[in-house]
Amino acid sequence: TVPQLAAYLQQPLAVDNASALLMLSIASGMVRDELNQDISQAVGDVVLFDPVGSAPMVLLAEMPVTAVTLVETLNSTTLLWTTADPITYTVSKRTGIITGKPWTGVQWPSDPESWRVTYTHGYLTPPDGLAGVVCGVAARPYSSPAAV
Repeated sequence: TVPQLAAYLQQPLAVDNASALLMLSIASGMVRDELNQDISQAVGDVVLFDPVGSAPMVLLAEMPVTAVTLVETLNSTTLLWTTADPITYTVSKRTGIITGKPWTGVQWPSDPESWRVTYTHGYLTPPDGLAGVVCGVAARPYSSPAAV
């Protein structure tokens, strides 16, 4: 935020300072691109996933995973989505992996985009370390147009 950048630079900045907002936007985008993560919290995001190889598992794209509310699988014959009972799969919020349990009678699909997951991910407030990186990257060009 602009107040965080102002504190980092140890100088006053108006919250609507166009240069500060631009530098923070660019720096935030650079961090998101490097991490290949959105970072901001998304509640109830619905995403199609490919299973990992022939295993009954998917790797969720965005971290951290805070909740998985629905797992659905696509029947490639009928093209209908079926809700998976939560007792038939496990979710690791730490790794972002959903694994279908064997011997539950569920036929886990292996086709691309055959798993549809509704989940919540990202940070409501980014960790201090990420905010520090963004402020550091934004401060360089803000302090000096040549980014010296």
